[in-house]
Amino acid sequence: MAVLCVCLVLFAAAQYNDPDPQLWATMYSVGAIWTGLAAFAPRLLWSRAATLLLLLSVVLALCAVIYFWPQSQHWWQQEVWWRAEDAREGMGTMFLAACIALVSGNRFLSQRA
Repeated sequence: MAVLCVCLVLFAAAQYNDPDPQLWATMYSVGAIWTGLAAFAPRLLWSRAATLLLLLSVVLALCAVIYFWPQSQHWWQQEVWWRAEDAREGMGTMFLAACIALVSGNRFLSQRA
């Protein structure tokens, strides 16, 4: 989880020259917070408020994946995502959703400490 947290922090920092940096930096920061909590303070995930916010984050991340799903053909190929903003945004939301879902799965499948 710590590695994912660092990746998401770097993703958020890389948004400084994006056309809509507030949106993307905020989205990646939310994922960084969840992965950071899971890595460094997992007991905080057991509160009722954290559980509800985590579930809300999973739902919102999945909605973002649907909304930002790449429209470019062969969006997974480097020559496409290197040029197409929608492919990069779509893959970014997929990575974000996977990170938050991993935190959620870890939270709900692990035994309470």
